[in-house]
Amino acid sequence: NIRNLIVAEDKHFSIVEQKLEYLWNPAFETMLLGFLQASSLSPKGQRSILDFLLAKNSAEALRIAETQISSGCSNQNEKELVVEFSASLMTSKSEFNWLMVWELFQKDESVGRKIVEKVAEEDRNSAVLATKLSAPELVDLFIWVEEQYPTSKDPQIDGAHFVSEREQVGNWRNSLVFELRKRESREALDGVRRILRQFPHLEWLHFVRLDLEKALEGSDWTPASPREVVQLIPLTHERRFSALRQWFRENQAEVATAGVFIAIVSLFVAVVGILLNISASQSQRSAGFDDSHDAALTETSGHPSGVADNIASMTPENVSNVAEIKETDVSYQEIVVTPNIGQSNLENIRPSVTEGAPQHLVSPASPLATAEN
Repeated sequence: NIRNLIVAEDKHFSIVEQKLEYLWNPAFETMLLGFLQASSLSPKGQRSILDFLLAKNSAEALRIAETQISSGCSNQNEKELVVEFSASLMTSKSEFNWLMVWELFQKDESVGRKIVEKVAEEDRNSAVLATKLSAPELVDLFIWVEEQYPTSKDPQIDGAHFVSEREQVGNWRNSLVFELRKRESREALDGVRRILRQFPHLEWLHFVRLDLEKALEGSDWTPASPREVVQLIPLTHERRFSALRQWFRENQAEVATAGVFIAIVSLFVAVVGILLNISASQSQRSAGFDDSHDAALTETSGHPSGVADNIASMTPENVSNVAEIKETDVSYQEIVVTPNIGQSNLENIRPSVTEGAPQHLVSPASPLATAEN
């Protein structure tokens, strides 16, 4: 009775499915697998049975479907069956061989287009398919669909309307990129960049790329553990010294030249330092001599001004000798004049010369007194 019901409800398997859910037992699986390999049902009816068995995690049903897809399309009925089976695998939760289906896309674009149209109708947000494909596989699929259904030709309809098959494909195509965005992985970011290189006119993808870049800032960095840091310390020193030894081996000539140059410069600096020390010593000696000479002049300038004035008024013929006498507590000048010095000159000289001098030097027996007499 179940077999006859399946044949009778070929294109309305949902009626049979409800009954099988209540009566299900492993024996029914063998019967349904036979329908998958028989041509007594339409491709759509066989697709319904495949969906039911995949939901029951039937490994044999998956094997039969992949075998049918890989065998190719020799006639129209097989072509429709391949389309239905491929769509069933792409929308089910069962894992399948995506490369086998992708190869079908590459070989026959018309078959690929029909598969995409069916999947876009059944899995509008590509949420099921995205979980079974890697980021590069999603990118490849998006590029293929964009080439077959360009964004520039998407329907632009405002207001409430029935969604057409072409509009569904456009939405499903874009949902592949949104699934990449959700992953927030470096692989997803590289995939979006690859799409932009091929389709730079898709401006909305630039915002997806920026979102991914912002989400990935610092997310792929993990700090090293204390044990790893400690283990890296000796390796770091070893690499550093190894690199230094290698550099010296590769640049021996340059290092030798640099050493000679440094030695010459050091010798030059030493010679210049010696010469500067010698010059500084001579300058200090000269400064000391000038200071002593200035001190002597300062002592001389401390005498009464009358002496200097009277000496300036004397003529060479009248002065025979001038002697400077220094005492510890007083300085003065004693002028010895010839007996023929004039009286007027002597009167001018005596007060200024003898003023402030010790009395024993200006006694009547002194030369000045004698001269006066």
